[in-house]
Amino acid sequence: MVDFTREHHKIFLKHGDISKFEVDAIVNDADPSLEGGNGMDGIIHRNGGPDILMDCLRSRRANGECGISKAVLTTAGTLPSKKIIHVVSPKWEGGEANEESLLKEAYFNCLNLAVKNKLRTIAFPALGAAHSFPHDKSAEIALNSVYEFLKINGKSIDEVTFVCFAAGTYRSFHRVLENLKERAELL
Repeated sequence: MVDFTREHHKIFLKHGDISKFEVDAIVNDADPSLEGGNGMDGIIHRNGGPDILMDCLRSRRANGECGISKAVLTTAGTLPSKKIIHVVSPKWEGGEANEESLLKEAYFNCLNLAVKNKLRTIAFPALGAAHSFPHDKSAEIALNSVYEFLKINGKSIDEVTFVCFAAGTYRSFHRVLENLKERAELL
């Protein structure tokens, strides 16, 4: 585990399966249908049981498919977290389709939804990693977006944990987090 603590800002980096984390909310890099796709999205749905899908389908009936960077809150079913924030991250298209801004917006939308619902501990996956986002770029956007959000709304969120499933993603996040710590010490 790697951590970064400054004032009230607590950011952690861990390796593992996000569906097993006991936090107020885990973030699911969801399919726009919200029906549980491949990878970790499918694992979250399978491990959490049918209540998650039922909440997702209710949301889809009320609001349509989940758009890029949009966030939806559901039950966590039988998972150890209290809630799931489903968000659709952008697909990497070579940096020509506003992907970086959309990814930052996805993080902000998740954090704003957490604050609105008084969810104080959040675990994020590497949003965009499942959609060919370069690991270093994904990590840079993720950590800088969360740090920026916490500087503005720091007392609304107690801690943010990034949970990386793949070793390469973890290494990228580790490098960027170490650089963030060095920059913050210079401020």
